[in-house]
Amino acid sequence: MNEAKIASDRRNWWIWIAMRPASYPLTWLALQLRLSPNFVTCLYFLANILAAIFFITASCEGMIYGSLLYNLGLVLDCVDGNMARTTGKTSPLGWFLDTLGADFFYAVFFIPIGIGVALSDNYTRFFENPVWFVALGSSTTASILLYRISRMRLHLASAQTNATEPKKEKPALSAPYGIRKLALVIYSNVMTAGGCMLPLIVIASLYQLVDVFVITYGIVSPLIISLVIGYHTMRFVKRSSR
Repeated sequence: MNEAKIASDRRNWWIWIAMRPASYPLTWLALQLRLSPNFVTCLYFLANILAAIFFITASCEGMIYGSLLYNLGLVLDCVDGNMARTTGKTSPLGWFLDTLGADFFYAVFFIPIGIGVALSDNYTRFFENPVWFVALGSSTTASILLYRISRMRLHLASAQTNATEPKKEKPALSAPYGIRKLALVIYSNVMTAGGCMLPLIVIASLYQLVDVFVITYGIVSPLIISLVIGYHTMRFVKRSSR
């Protein structure tokens, strides 16, 4: 792996300590079977769809199987990247599927989990109306996808601004580098699949705490992501106005 990829993995502790190491034997097997990276990416989509279905069954066993399948999906996501870097087989389709896969994961993660809790017997511990869990799962999904879209838009706007304006001296950043780096590490390890999200859903499924998982992310995610989007937007406005 190149240095940028290693640095990215280190920011996501679950990928660094578990998913990436687990992906190497499967990468070797996929190469021996002469599978393409895009085929493995399709298996990633399938694993996440099956995981969502298991959660919607609303059974304890189904939620455990679903949580494990979500983790398998992340391993497969690592595998297709390993294969592409090893074989040098990259393509616009592969890039599109890999990018789509990240958005697809969040779309089939929190909402099915919320539906599963709503259909189970555990929702009565906190709410009388189970629809709250669907609403919380939906709000988390919407918040994360909104952040991803906003980040992409700001990146494109920044690139366009840099291309149309004469090169300027790089302005001082509005926050110390150490604070920004710490914020990035916290976000990567709380709000992404490569952080604590997937191990936590396994633990929550094993100990029947999935309702707590949904409530926590449903409340925390919109708050954190609103702050992050606001910070990046103000930062972009300050830079573009100079």
